[in-house]
Amino acid sequence: MEYWEKLVRSYSVGELCISTWDYTTQTFDEVRRKSAQHLHATLLQRERECFDLNKYWAVSLVGGSCRLCPEGCGDTCRFPQNARAAMEGAGIDVIGTCVIAGHSLPKYPHPNNGGKLARVGLLLVE
Repeated sequence: MEYWEKLVRSYSVGELCISTWDYTTQTFDEVRRKSAQHLHATLLQRERECFDLNKYWAVSLVGGSCRLCPEGCGDTCRFPQNARAAMEGAGIDVIGTCVIAGHSLPKYPHPNNGGKLARVGLLLVE
């Protein structure tokens, strides 16, 4: 955790990326997968945009576990160039960070209820 705290604090700019998705009992699993993939792709695109502006130290952290592979992870990552650490794994309180930044999130989703699912990621730029 010391490594992550030092790394995150070394950046001067952080951009929260938040998206919300509607789901039903029938669509929960699909929305959960698609929303995670969409957030991940959005964060990678934002990194590329930063690199194009000569901001080479841009890096993103995803919320939750990686979902790059539709059939799940194998023993070895198949996309190490696109894999990103989870905000939670870096010791970031995702909900607390959103609250501090002035964003409210829908209550934690449950597959047996319809509702909204929130996806949160963080882009760090130096």
